[in-house]
Amino acid sequence: MISRLVFDKTCNKDRSLMLPSLNSIQQKRRPPFPVNSTSSQPIYGTVFLMAVGFLASVHATQADSKSKFSATATFVTEYIWHGYSKSDGHPVFQANLDYHHSSGFFGGLWFSQVDFGDDRLVKLENGLQIKFKHLSEFEFIPYFGYTFSISDDWQADVQWSRYIYNSQFFIGVNNVSQSADYNEFSGTINFRDMLTARIGVTDNGYGRGGIYPVYELIGRYPITDLFEFSTKVGYVRSKQALDFNYLYWDAGVGFYYRNLALDFRYTQSTRSYQKDNGNGFDSIKPTFVFSISLGY
Repeated sequence: MISRLVFDKTCNKDRSLMLPSLNSIQQKRRPPFPVNSTSSQPIYGTVFLMAVGFLASVHATQADSKSKFSATATFVTEYIWHGYSKSDGHPVFQANLDYHHSSGFFGGLWFSQVDFGDDRLVKLENGLQIKFKHLSEFEFIPYFGYTFSISDDWQADVQWSRYIYNSQFFIGVNNVSQSADYNEFSGTINFRDMLTARIGVTDNGYGRGGIYPVYELIGRYPITDLFEFSTKVGYVRSKQALDFNYLYWDAGVGFYYRNLALDFRYTQSTRSYQKDNGNGFDSIKPTFVFSISLGY
């Protein structure tokens, strides 16, 4: 899951590889492909119970000086993910709770507003075109993983993430609804906090079926104690599920001071290997993204 959030120096550690992306102002795009979906009725109660249980466990173990709880709140001008927008060109608010135990295990809960542009889609009902309602507006991502040192210079981690949406997701064939929630499994290897390689596997993304991989390479270079340059290139082989494969990249500068982080970034993507009659998510045209984060 998921750059993603800003490199989490605001919380004295880098969770940028595990959290969904920072991203940008851009023109409206046409709605993406139709996807069957579901209304997740118990989602609020489930997420509330998970958050309560998570915070209770944090309180019980916070006395361990090597364990760390962190929280981050972010405003970003667009939520871009794997080469397409999850906010339809709009700014969103995001938040993350994270706990890292001294044993190497970590877990947390990510939240973001979303807008997939499906409010412009219509469905046929009794011969009339009816605007699609009860759309997903929120994304919740509980995650759990384990991080470990290979040597003084190399670290690695493995992670499971569950993407959960609060309501319906696009329009399905014959208006049949099914869940858009899905799992992602990933592994990363990191060299001196300067170079990171990540491989993820998405299972049944957005309820479209199939399993597809994501590859990312991320570089970071400290310019001064306050400024850092970073860049990322990624490739998603999602043709069978999302009608296209996506190649995406970005580059930008982050500013970090105490609990504050600012990030300004250029990002772009292109899509390839179109599936027959597929339309998929639009790729990202050259776009600038700004985000501001406060961490604890």
